[in-house]
Amino acid sequence: MRYLLALGLTISVLHAAQCKDPVWYEGVVVLESGELIKGNLSFPSFELVFAVTEQGERVALPVDKIKLIRCYDPLLNANRRFDSFPVDEGYHQTRKLFEVVVKGTVSVLRRPTNLYREISEIDHLDYNYYFLTKSQPIKEFRNFYGDGLNQMKIEVGDVITDYIRENHLRPTQMADIIMIVKFYNEVSIAPRVAAGPL
Repeated sequence: MRYLLALGLTISVLHAAQCKDPVWYEGVVVLESGELIKGNLSFPSFELVFAVTEQGERVALPVDKIKLIRCYDPLLNANRRFDSFPVDEGYHQTRKLFEVVVKGTVSVLRRPTNLYREISEIDHLDYNYYFLTKSQPIKEFRNFYGDGLNQMKIEVGDVITDYIRENHLRPTQMADIIMIVKFYNEVSIAPRVAAGPL
């Protein structure tokens, strides 16, 4: 009897989890054509976006039609940005949606490891992180030292090493890597001042 009760409870919980209402965000979608769609947005996956426009029209948007999405996430109390980028997949190119964590000379992007979970269910452990620069295509994080830190040191010198040391940052932790990339972006666009006698 207990077995049947436990089985019934498990099945009902799993069914309830699958039938829950989608999470909606207020935001805007910019299409590749330049058209703007304002309204409520839902991301059942990173492959498809649903929108209910301010006029009440319901629209399903595949990622290859989207340029970028901006929305407000009340759970995180933050504005979020998602961009669609071309990605090489074997012999052809497709567009994929990435959340923009840092935008600059070096951008940090992320995508969930499970594309079919609601965005609100995803925490920071469920993401794959990527680098993007103007000269290189999107590259998944594997080793920050090899993927970027050494190149950053070459370009801006010891200032980045000093920043890491002074702020007790660990270039193995994603939150610290993001801070390092933000600092690098600030330093790399600042005008260089040559030292010398006045």
